[in-house]
Amino acid sequence: GASRPMLKQLCYAWLWAILVLVVGAMLTAYVLKVPMLSSLQLAKGVDLLFAVGAALTAAGAALWLLETLTSGCFWRMVGAAALWSGAISLWSHDAHPKASWLSLGWAMFAVVACRVSGWARQTVFTAVLVLMLALGAVRQWQTSGVSFRFAAHSPQYPFAQWAQQNTPKRAVFLVPPGNQEDWQSFRALSRRGVFVTWKDGTHVLFDPRYTEEWVNRIAEIGFDIRKQRLGLRGRSPIDGSNINELYFKLQDKDVKRIASRYRVDYWIVPVEKTSSFPEVFRHGKWKVLQVSAPAVRATTPTSQPKRDSQR
Repeated sequence: GASRPMLKQLCYAWLWAILVLVVGAMLTAYVLKVPMLSSLQLAKGVDLLFAVGAALTAAGAALWLLETLTSGCFWRMVGAAALWSGAISLWSHDAHPKASWLSLGWAMFAVVACRVSGWARQTVFTAVLVLMLALGAVRQWQTSGVSFRFAAHSPQYPFAQWAQQNTPKRAVFLVPPGNQEDWQSFRALSRRGVFVTWKDGTHVLFDPRYTEEWVNRIAEIGFDIRKQRLGLRGRSPIDGSNINELYFKLQDKDVKRIASRYRVDYWIVPVEKTSSFPEVFRHGKWKVLQVSAPAVRATTPTSQPKRDSQR
């Protein structure tokens, strides 16, 4: 702290910011109880503790490495290099175990370069850091592949195109609500309404009043979370990874029940699914079934169930 006053001041400022966010979250939840403030998710300020901890660890290790690169103790430099490389790769070790060995190798190269060649420590340190980050990016690319995605690459893009060209703008689709098969992007790609997806539940953070509506719609799929006494630390037996299993069990009578309470015009199912609803489009392993009659144009907003007078 005494030798690095700027780092010390930044650390204090960061910790004060975290404290303000946590206190604000407590007041919002238990005193003010204002939904608009709740949507700001002030409690996530605790995540900043991990950020400042990681930043300080990496910065402290880097400073120690810089100070020891020109020292006479070889093993002290090795220890500093190991600490620095470990701090850099700590958060990615589980996902990319080879990253730790890669960063350690480059750090050791910095030690040898300073000892043997006499290069300036700042030059070697900067070069090694840049090379390590570049190779780490290459490693990420090899492991996870290209992260850029385009609409035309989505497996559901043909269905989105068909929906835009052949259905009214107010049409509502019943699609697999889980995280698999990329059906979560169908709403944006097709510019058509979707009955519900599991990811829609995250919107409750921004509008708590939406919670009841989302829970009701997920219950129509076959999972009523209100019957699960999970508590604060409970884990739901159904989530985005397996809710499609319930969706695939829906029968015509279930879809008719949903359509009687909510607006549903089309139902997307695997091609092997048997149904009395007419098939209007097919591509790959999916097909689109028409639930509502073509001549009927419901006017009920997609975000609300039909009232008794509208049924």
